[in-house]
Formats: sequence, C-alpha cells, structure tokens
Amino acid sequence: MGALFDTYSRSSKEMDKFIRERAEKKLTGSRKSTKSNNLLERINNIKQRVADNLGEYKNDYVILVKDEEVKEYFDRIRANKVAAIDTETTGLNFFEDKIVGICLYTEGEKASYIPLNHMSVIYNTRIENQADIDLVKSEMKKCIDENVKFIYHNGKFDINMLETFLGYPMNCPYWDTLVGSYLVTNDEYQRGLKDQYSKYCSHLENKEKIDTLSHFNDLFEGLRFDQVPIESGYIYAARDAWMTYKLYEHQKEFFEQPGNEELYKLFTEVEVPLIQVTASMQRVGVAIDTELANKLNREYNAKMEEITKVIEEQINVYSDIITKFRMTHYNTKLQNPINFNSSDQLAILLYDIIGCNNGNKESPRSVDENALKHIDLPLTNAILEYRTVKKLLSTYIEAIPNKIEKVTGRLHASFNQNGADTGRFSSSDPNLQNIPRDGGIRKMFKATDGYYMVGADYSQQEPRVLAHLCGDENMINAYKTGRDLYSTMASIAFKVPYEQCKEFNPDGTTNHEGKKRRSQIKSVVLGLMYGRGDASVGEQLGISVDEARALSNSLFEGFPKIKEYIETAKAEAKKLGYTTTLWGRRRYLKYIQKEKYEYRYGINRPINFDPLFDSDDDASNEVSQDIKDYYNRQLERANYSQRKKIFQDALDHGIIIEDNGAWLASAERQVVNGIVQGSAADMTKRAMVALYNNQELRDLGFRLLMSVHDENIGECPKENIKRVKELLSNIMIEANNKCSVPMKCDAEVSECWYGESIQV
Repeated sequence: MGALFDTYSRSSKEMDKFIRERAEKKLTGSRKSTKSNNLLERINNIKQRVADNLGEYKNDYVILVKDEEVKEYFDRIRANKVAAIDTETTGLNFFEDKIVGICLYTEGEKASYIPLNHMSVIYNTRIENQADIDLVKSEMKKCIDENVKFIYHNGKFDINMLETFLGYPMNCPYWDTLVGSYLVTNDEYQRGLKDQYSKYCSHLENKEKIDTLSHFNDLFEGLRFDQVPIESGYIYAARDAWMTYKLYEHQKEFFEQPGNEELYKLFTEVEVPLIQVTASMQRVGVAIDTELANKLNREYNAKMEEITKVIEEQINVYSDIITKFRMTHYNTKLQNPINFNSSDQLAILLYDIIGCNNGNKESPRSVDENALKHIDLPLTNAILEYRTVKKLLSTYIEAIPNKIEKVTGRLHASFNQNGADTGRFSSSDPNLQNIPRDGGIRKMFKATDGYYMVGADYSQQEPRVLAHLCGDENMINAYKTGRDLYSTMASIAFKVPYEQCKEFNPDGTTNHEGKKRRSQIKSVVLGLMYGRGDASVGEQLGISVDEARALSNSLFEGFPKIKEYIETAKAEAKKLGYTTTLWGRRRYLKYIQKEKYEYRYGINRPINFDPLFDSDDDASNEVSQDIKDYYNRQLERANYSQRKKIFQDALDHGIIIEDNGAWLASAERQVVNGIVQGSAADMTKRAMVALYNNQELRDLGFRLLMSVHDENIGECPKENIKRVKELLSNIMIEANNKCSVPMKCDAEVSECWYGESIQV
C-alpha cells in the first residue's frame, strides 16, 4: 500500500506555508454548514494545487481506464515477465477494506494507475470512467497463471488485499523491497518506500522534482484514497510502483556483488518465501475462547478488588503521619483518599510522608518497578502486584476479545518477519511474544472446532548454536550424550561433580545447591548471548557486579573457547562493521568501528594554539594524532569525574571530545547476540517455509497460526494429528543444515495454547 500518510521533513518556509494553509482550511470549513461541502471544497482545492504545481509531471505517468489500454499494459507485463505492483486502499483491514486502485510499472512503459473504486463524495457512489473490475481481475489471473514476477514494498499487505479483491491467492512474491531493506542496510526506522528511494535512488531524478513530489501526499492527509480525484491522485499512486521498481534494481545490484552470495541466498530462499507464510498466518488467524476470556475477566477483576483493599489497608497503616502531613501542607496534590495510581501522589506518600529511599540518585522520586522493588514494603509490593494484574487485564484479557475480526470471528495478529535487529519475528495487535505463560491467558488461544493445536519449539536452540560457533568439545559432547548443558557447564566452571549441579536429586527431590549453580551459569551464558553485561546478570541473580564478573570469569576459565570465539567475533565485526549469522544475515552495528573517543574542532577553536597542542598545520580541520594521543593517555587513566575535567580542558582549547565508550561497549555486547540469536532466527524461519511448503502437511490440513521466538504453532484436523506431529518435529529439525550440534524439537498437542498435553 502506498504510504499515504508518510511524514516528511520540511524547511521552515514550507512548514509555515503548510500551517497557514491548514489554518485557512479549518477556518473555511467552520463556515460551512455540512460535512460534504467541506470535503468538496477541499477536493477542489486539491485539484487546483495539483494543476498549479504538478502539471509538468502529469505525462510521466498514465491512467489506465479503457479496456484496450488495460489489456495492452498487462500484455507488456506478461511479455517482460516482471512488474512492480502496489495497491491503494480504503484502509488496512484486508477483509473489509477495498482496493481503490492498482499501481503498476514494467520496463518500456510509463508507471500506471488503474482506478477501480473511487467514490463520489457527494453521492457516495462509484464514479464513472474507471477500469472494468472484471477485466482487471481476468488480466491479473493471466499474470498469476503465467508466473509473472511481482515486486512489492510490504507485499505481505498487498497480497492479502489482492486475494480478497481477486477471490484467489497471489503467487509468492518475486521481490519485496521492504524485506530486502532489512538485509541490505541498517536504516533503523527509515524503511518507508519514499525514505528508501530518496536515500538510494535519488540520483535518478533532479532534486527539484523529488522535493516537489515528496510533499505531494500532504494534499491527501486525512482523506481516504477513494475520495481523492483520479486525475489528482494518479501521479502519487503510479509513482509508488516506479519507485519500488527502481529500489528493486538498486537492491538486486547490491545482492549480486561479490561476497554477498550467502546474503542473497538467505533473501531469495528464506525471507521472500516467508512473506507468503506470514501473510497466510495473518489471514488464517486463530480462534479465541471467549467463554474463557469472560471467566478470566471476572477472576482478574476480583483480584484487582482484593489487591486494592490490601493497598488501602497498607495506606491506613500510615494514617497518623498522613494526617499530620495534610495539616502542614495545604497545597499538597494529595487527594483524600490517596490515589495510588497517581505517580505524584504515590511519590508524596512514599518519599515525603513515609520517608523511603529508592536507591536511585538520578531519579530519587521515581515510582517505577525498580524503585518499588528496592523500597520493598508490604505497600509497594502490593502496588506492584496490582500493576501486574491491571496490565494483564487491560492489555490481554480485555483487549484480545475486542480484536476479534467480525468477518471471520477469529483474531488476526500482525506479524513482522524482521521485527528485531537480529531477524527475529515480532507481532502486534496483540504482541504474542509478550503474552505471559502463566495466568491462563495463553489458553484463550484455542484450536478451531474439530482441530487440535500442535506446536514445537527448539530445545536450547541458541546455546546449541553457540556450542557450534565456539567449537567447545565439552558443550558439544553434552548434547551428543544427552547430558544437561547448563549442569555440565556449571560442573566445569565450579569444579564440582556433575551430579552436584543438577536441579534434582536421583530420588526426585530438589537439589537446592545444584539448582543454584545451574541457574547462575545459565544466567551468565544467556547474558552473553542476549548482549547483557555483568551488571544486568548480577541484577537478575540478586548479586553484586563483582560477583557476576567472577561468575563470568569462572565460565571463561572452564570454557576458554567461548572467550576466544567472542574476541574473534568482535574483531571481525570491527573490521567489517557488521556480524554475520550461519546463513549470512548481517547485523550492522553503528558504533562498532568507532574509536572510543572522537575528536573535532569546535566553533571556538583558538587562532593561536598552545605549543603543546599545536600541529604542523594550524589550518587543518583535522585534530592531529599527537593531540588525540595526549588526551587518550589521560582519559584511559581517569575516573568519571576526572574525565569530565579533561573534556572541559579540551573544550577550552577548542576541541570537542565525543565519548563513544558506552555505545561502543553496547555494540560489542551485541556482536555475539547478533550472530547467535540471528542464526536461531534464520533456522526458525527456514523451518516455517519448509512447514508451509510441505505438500503432505497441506494434504493433512495443517496450517501455521503463530511463530513465537523459537516456537512454531499450527493446527490440523484431529484425525490427522499423529502424522502431523511427527512431520512437524522432523521438518523443524531438518531446517538446520549449518549447525553441527544436533537440534532437538518435540511437538506438543493440545486443545489450546499452553493447554494440557494430549497424547496421540
């Protein structure tokens, strides 16, 4: 879908003009008596502004309305076998919203727009002089049958919109420039089509044209595209297809460069096929147990009432000093009774009345989770419990049933196959990754009537990848012999027998010391893989930073190959600027190649330098290496307060020192995380594509519903569950063709997500 509501940076003059025009529109609109008159006036204004500003570009793009024009354009597409495609729609719901028009571009033709469902704003009826819908459907069907390669930007949305419009599914996309952008660059949030085109393809056009057209969609802000006049909107629409094609050419050139073979293979064999899988999961959706949702709603509201009473009782413990405080503080924000949901009132109660200390010098009046945990009073503990229950109730128990699609009666979450920098999936509406395992909330997600839910996750997928990467014999042998990895690692790190590092004794009772050792080493290992430092690991374990560092040192002493691998991986990342997974995915690290301290001259650079800081060329804009070395030597020996003085001293000499230390340390921690978690993500994605394309699974009625971290969940008719369960585990294990450590993947069958396991 065209990015109709994208925002763009404007110069101050343009912004002033934009604000004035909007103010004039609002003023004019307020004088009108009907909404339709307001809308009609705005549309007439759009027409005039397009005629005034975009007339010179109108012949660069074409509107296809007549039958022969439509047929000829599709003939050319089928002859070329490739075309960029985009849809303009009335909204984002591919079940209920309509396609307003289809945008196409193929080489040798002008970028085109086929209007289909533009409406009269006065009569709310389909206007005349649009393409024949049945003809367009027929021509699209021919393209599908002849395997035309379609190029998209966010194809997951477009292929679902087109399936609803056409009544039959589109083929798997040939290319998706949005998906490609995640493998090509590290553009953070600038993934929109216009952003990508502007950054990588702007050399194709003159700046004046790009600037003019880049602000074009401001005209349509707040309008549905079916209300936009065809002769005004076709340039915007058709241009999206043209930009998509040009961005595709840029990305293809990048992928075909020497050294990018594995990355290109990952794109074509995993990421592109996965678009169809992701679109299918969104379209299929998942059934929701509304009876359970109602039951949970009642239970959690009852919990809220109970906890509220506990909080009120705990506040009453301090009633005397609260009364005294009110008598001496007449202007207090404190209500009666105290509203503990108010951050201001809670802070007054905790810090001014009770006299608590949260241990945070930077935020001494904070009432966040860490602050309340540190205070650790019955009152603050009750408030923490209240907040947890309230969040579960509002975010999941109440929200999920409200997200059920009325057309299908199912929940259709939105999946993003590159939701994290490591390549991991994410989801929204709702965020399935964040739904807690306890509390019964996951059980709201159930199998369709007559189906079983079947899911499988990789057992210790990321530690197995780490074992392969570092080549540690003890880790690899633990997996091959069936021993518990973390107990094995704890045994070696702490130099005690393996049995003393297991969670349970031979008789089934808990081995408390063994469980503690295992948990500590597990936290250190996961900390390494997830990019957490010693401070974070210490906080998780409830120990000091020094104790956490000692644990890390014990691990490295027992497993030196892990340490060696980490250092090698960091050096490689510093050299290249990115990490690479087993399957070739890159994670670009913005700060990994930067120096710890960067130097530049400020605007107050003195004309005459002190000889100590003077270089051979006073006129140079580059700070000399001698000066850098001078400050670097001081900074390496300095503590925090001393470094601040050194920075100020340099500034007095006209030199600005940029401290990249924290960013660099963070980037270094992300190295192993990018490789391990990214490799695990690639493996899971390979499994999803294999599951979706397996013909036997299709014949058995299996369909994927969700992917959550290293777990793939689907459903199938009950009578086929035994074979589906076998196939699911085997296919997921076989998706690993790079990691030498064997994968383990057990499938579970149940009536609902996280429900009681059913033996089949």
